[in-house]
Amino acid sequence: MRLTKQTKLSTPDGSIRGNCFRACLSSIMDLDIEDIPYFEDMGQEWHEPFFNFLREKNYEFEGTGQKKNIEKLKRYEGIDGCVIVFGKSPREYVKSGHAVVYKNGEFFFDPHPSNEGLIEVEGYYMIIKRID
Repeated sequence: MRLTKQTKLSTPDGSIRGNCFRACLSSIMDLDIEDIPYFEDMGQEWHEPFFNFLREKNYEFEGTGQKKNIEKLKRYEGIDGCVIVFGKSPREYVKSGHAVVYKNGEFFFDPHPSNEGLIEVEGYYMIIKRID
């Protein structure tokens, strides 16, 4: 696993969306961040390209977990125990959707330079390595 920091940060006016999600994918999938599509710039149309990208790299998306089931992360294997968790950031202008990595159900890595994590969890992305 490589711990990859964001290369693009969100701006307070919303004109630029940060690439925290791509940095989390880079970290848990052990890929260069530049080898991951710019999902943050795809608007509402990012899901299908995301699913296709995972399949191409021999991963599988198992769904999105909800905040009410956060305890499930302690039992979920994910990718080497890692899961991408998203929620409200300590930065006032990032009200939702900031992505961090949890490992074995606990906060592990924030790709933002502040390393502050989340102040509120919204949910998580369940991704596993496919075994063919």
